[in-house]
Amino acid sequence: MQAPKAFHSFCRQLHQDVFLIHGENFVEACIEALSPKERAELKAYVERLLETSTNAELKGILRRSVKDHFFTSESARALFDAMADRLRK
Repeated sequence: MQAPKAFHSFCRQLHQDVFLIHGENFVEACIEALSPKERAELKAYVERLLETSTNAELKGILRRSVKDHFFTSESARALFDAMADRLRK
């Protein structure tokens, strides 16, 4: 499954400053930067990945999309879970 543009837009928001500025609320801040259409697209993609992907596969997806950060398999799953939780609101 190819990542949609909305996922790449979200990943571009994941830089060191977002963690410094927003702390634990960085996922919400990254999602708020997206349009409603992008949020819907991202939600569908993330939920599909969570249903069908292993932690290692999620880590690989992030590794290919976010070059500045290292994710363990568990932290990759946690990030996708946090994204899904925020997008369901």
